[in-house]
Amino acid sequence: MADSLAVPATTSRSSEGCSMKGVVEKEAEKKGLQQQQQRCQSWLQSKRRLCASPAMPGSQYCGNHKPSAAQTRVCCPIDPSHTILQEEVAIHSRKCPAVKQLECFEKQTYFAKGINAGETIKEFGASESVQSQNKFLSPGLKRAAVSAMSTADFQDLLRRIEKAFEQSCREVIEISILQPQACSKWLSPDRDRKLPYQEKHALQQASLLGNLESFGLLNTKNGETADDRNASANTGNKSNFAVVELGAGRGYLSHMLCDCYNVQNVVMVERRSYKFKADRTLRQLKGIALERLRIDIEDLNLQEVQSLQGCNFIAVSKHLCGPATDLSLRCCIHGADSELSNGTPNNEGCRGGPGNPVLDGLGIATCCHHLCQWSSYINKQFFHNLGFSIEDFHAITWLTSWALSGTEEHGLTESGALVEASDLPVDHRHAVAYVSSKPRLSEAMNAIDATARAVLGRKCKRLIDTGRLQWLTEHGMQAKLVEYIAASVSPENRLLLARWANVMQ
Repeated sequence: MADSLAVPATTSRSSEGCSMKGVVEKEAEKKGLQQQQQRCQSWLQSKRRLCASPAMPGSQYCGNHKPSAAQTRVCCPIDPSHTILQEEVAIHSRKCPAVKQLECFEKQTYFAKGINAGETIKEFGASESVQSQNKFLSPGLKRAAVSAMSTADFQDLLRRIEKAFEQSCREVIEISILQPQACSKWLSPDRDRKLPYQEKHALQQASLLGNLESFGLLNTKNGETADDRNASANTGNKSNFAVVELGAGRGYLSHMLCDCYNVQNVVMVERRSYKFKADRTLRQLKGIALERLRIDIEDLNLQEVQSLQGCNFIAVSKHLCGPATDLSLRCCIHGADSELSNGTPNNEGCRGGPGNPVLDGLGIATCCHHLCQWSSYINKQFFHNLGFSIEDFHAITWLTSWALSGTEEHGLTESGALVEASDLPVDHRHAVAYVSSKPRLSEAMNAIDATARAVLGRKCKRLIDTGRLQWLTEHGMQAKLVEYIAASVSPENRLLLARWANVMQ
């Protein structure tokens, strides 16, 4: 009898437990919903989440995001990544966190404001309307200018682009997709699962490093360069060779470089802060000297970086966006502008004084040509010689976006609605709704089919990179452009390689 009565008692306790568990879950869900409702409901597009600040009493928004018809929000003049009330600009400019950060940058010995910025846009007969514009022209402003062109002017621009391409881009780009033996442990199915890994990035990094090795800038022996001219500087001393990664991001290119080529001196340059960086893993590797410089490449004087003193170095970058490539070329080839003006280009000025860093070569995977700016472009004379004006240059940079987007980014879709993509590379793009105030493209542009647009965009990209190649050649370097990865892996697949011509093997 006791056993028969125990069954319903157990069942009763089980039912009560399930009931209590359900009550607890509902209470937790209700509490979470209440907390969410108490948070500011302003959506932060850059962070892809709601504002984390608490909402003001009786409002859905915090004090920073409370909408008001009588108040206007503007970009912060110091850090445009956030907005402020227009009437609070003066007060905010004194207490903005970016002010302290900028002050910290300016105290560094390697900080030199605008040292790599390039010349002003007053050259080559720039019109007053162009000179009065902001230094940085957004893709939206470029699009508006191109959209405002008449059919005749647009057709004339296309003819001149075709002529310039035939005149200056005759060489076929070499396809050099490599998987070096040194990087095999990163590409093997039996790789260390603790390594950060995404196949498309690992393939690009391995091929980029393989091209540096093939070009004579890297080998597997202690990370030394392959030049005989460096033998005296590098004999048995690994610290005399360094790698500078520009636009390093999280630093996973340097991670593979140190792991596969035994490089022991690395300097990463990146103006943003990132989570989940490779730095912690690299610092755990025995013998690695790692320095991360949080600074804009435009303001970086590599000759003053203490960890590079007395070192031969190479500069590398994977997907260095738009004008950052031009800034980096100036940064690496320090003082070359004055040499060129004297008509005697050479690499002696880039060696610096006794004990200063010496550039051996560079490998930069370019991207985001639509962000390039006339003010920072490295070879303005190249486009001037081809008969292009400053307005033409900005139109060409905007047309480069057609190489990746076809009709979906800049033209009418099948439904007749216009859409756009962000300024990020294609593997990071997210479609966003079209803003009604954005100018429509002209009939002449919409008449071009997707294939023709893609071809035109690639030609415009090639023109911009050819100007960079020519500039490097004029400064005593042997340079080439290669296709280092398949377009199916990344459509931004061009790699700029350069080293001093007078020491080529």
